[in-house]
Amino acid sequence: MYITSSNYGGQAYDNFVLYTATTQIGGLVGDWSLYYNIQGQDRTRVLDAHYEQTGAQHELTFSVPDTNPNQDAHGASVYYMAENSDRVVDYQESTPGQNHYIEWDAVTKAGSITAWNYNNGERACWDSNLDNTHCVPTI
Repeated sequence: MYITSSNYGGQAYDNFVLYTATTQIGGLVGDWSLYYNIQGQDRTRVLDAHYEQTGAQHELTFSVPDTNPNQDAHGASVYYMAENSDRVVDYQESTPGQNHYIEWDAVTKAGSITAWNYNNGERACWDSNLDNTHCVPTI
């Protein structure tokens, strides 16, 4: 997608590539990249996204590439998966060990979270009433 503006956010854009995208016929797989005009550079890739569908499973991943000028964000990613009523969000911060993993059932609403900065990093669970409950061990 190209944009042109004489003054957007204090900058002029002339046929600037805001994002690129490719998909397969049928829309089962796709990749996108988002670009910004940063510090006078022609364009800088700041975010990548990938979507894939296999049967009932839908997966979407956002990731911060090394070209992003925010070096503290390099390597960070968010993964989302939906399959039938199962849902998963896996947020990986750029700092090793600072991860967040959330899973739940979209019908019953029961689920769990494991996050480095919540519950001392131990898995915490909730039931279909969204009340805290004892976690059943995972295999």
